[in-house]
Amino acid sequence: MFAEILGKLLFWCGEDKIIYGSEASIFHPQWALRAFMGLRDPRGPVRRAKRKILGENLLRLHGIDAQEMRTKLAVGAS
Repeated sequence: MFAEILGKLLFWCGEDKIIYGSEASIFHPQWALRAFMGLRDPRGPVRRAKRKILGENLLRLHGIDAQEMRTKLAVGAS
């Protein structure tokens, strides 16, 4: 059911307009993230769409460049 709904959202809205919400205050989202990351598209790779849905779209809405953020995080981890 999850894959079917997500597929419809991707078809009708596009990967640029979907943001992941975990409702983490109600339950731990690990099972949902695992299910989401396990999704495969028989027509081709979905890696870019997953990145956008899990964070890049939200960064963009807040005016933050995703690549710039990756660089900052990499430098901070060193």
